[in-house]
Amino acid sequence: MNDKNQGFSLAKLAGISHSVATILNGAIKGGLYGAAIAAAESFLPQLLKIAGCLFLLVVLLPFFLFLSLVNPNFRFPSVEDDEVIAMNQQAAFVGGLYENFDLYTRLEADDIISNLSAGYDDVVVTEDLGNTNRSWLTAISSAHHDQDLFKISESSIREMVRQNLAYSYWVEVYYTSSDEDEDDPLHRIHISLCDIGPQALMTKLRFDPFHIRWAEFLHNNLAESQAIDLSSPDYTGDLPGAAIGDISFADGHREVVYWNQMDRRWCNEPYGKTQTIGYAGCGPTALAMVVSTLTDRRMDPKEMADWAYENGYCCEGDGSYRTLIPEGAAHFGLSVSCPGRDGFQEVVDALAEGKLVVAIMGLGHFTTSGHFIVLRGVTTEGKLLVANPVSLTKSQQEWDAGIVFSEASSLDAAGGPFWVIG
Repeated sequence: MNDKNQGFSLAKLAGISHSVATILNGAIKGGLYGAAIAAAESFLPQLLKIAGCLFLLVVLLPFFLFLSLVNPNFRFPSVEDDEVIAMNQQAAFVGGLYENFDLYTRLEADDIISNLSAGYDDVVVTEDLGNTNRSWLTAISSAHHDQDLFKISESSIREMVRQNLAYSYWVEVYYTSSDEDEDDPLHRIHISLCDIGPQALMTKLRFDPFHIRWAEFLHNNLAESQAIDLSSPDYTGDLPGAAIGDISFADGHREVVYWNQMDRRWCNEPYGKTQTIGYAGCGPTALAMVVSTLTDRRMDPKEMADWAYENGYCCEGDGSYRTLIPEGAAHFGLSVSCPGRDGFQEVVDALAEGKLVVAIMGLGHFTTSGHFIVLRGVTTEGKLLVANPVSLTKSQQEWDAGIVFSEASSLDAAGGPFWVIG
């Protein structure tokens, strides 16, 4: 495939990928109904383009001819069409399989351990699992099957999970007493088991550059990775290891403790196995600001990152699961409400009352993928004040409410994209 054709195909597949990823998201979150709605929404842009082209052609014809072009001529797919119903049902089924990735990893790991340890007197197992998160496995599986939902089954997914596991072992001879001449030798097997990570898995599955880019595209749509890309021309945050120090903002309705994930005190501290607070710690940093402000407990990003990892909220390679915010706030004794994507007035009212709002942002002024920020107040002119974990400069600016609300993530997982905390 030449570069021109490959670029065209990738652009075309990217559009399809986004649609199917959206359908899968709908299936995972809302079952069949969610998949149906997601399917209709996903194909809407293509339908509008077709309708727009037809309109431009038709207006050149007599007006009555335009009126004669009724809905069947446009071929709008309906959620009641047999093909769409079948696709929605399969999307819901596949979404359920993807939800079981952690379970399948555990089952396959147990099978490996059971098979290797058969016949030995003792078994010692060392595990290093969790290097490939669910979003990556979903994206790689979808690209591996060319996003043909009807090719994906439990057996095919479990086979990919097996491919993602690697192991080694060695055998030790030991005795139950110090007198080796009197006792028969016993054998202990030492097994080391790990999951190899997304890049190694794609290499093992023989992904070509096209499928790697396809999987990365899907992953970014599913995960909204919070990892900071310092090489991006859009990055305008603080540099790693900056001397930020202890700061609080007093220009809103309450004084707010400010933490920055790039602060030299914890920037290079680990958050999970493969990431640092500086590059992927906006979630625990945002929650640390909220807890330090609204409770008597002062927690810095390092303490919160350790807590988040120990309690399963670290999404390896992508930052944090969204559940960190509502469940973490509740754990520290705070009340949480979820106004939803359209709860603009509730968010503004909460800020005017002195509450804080954590928001997960999408592509725009705050991030190129995904990023947690804290909304900390509203001015008399209706501007929003923020505490941006990665940028002190942006935290000192006033923001048009329209920018914040329009750039908030379009995904509603864990009750987001806004969490009102008081």
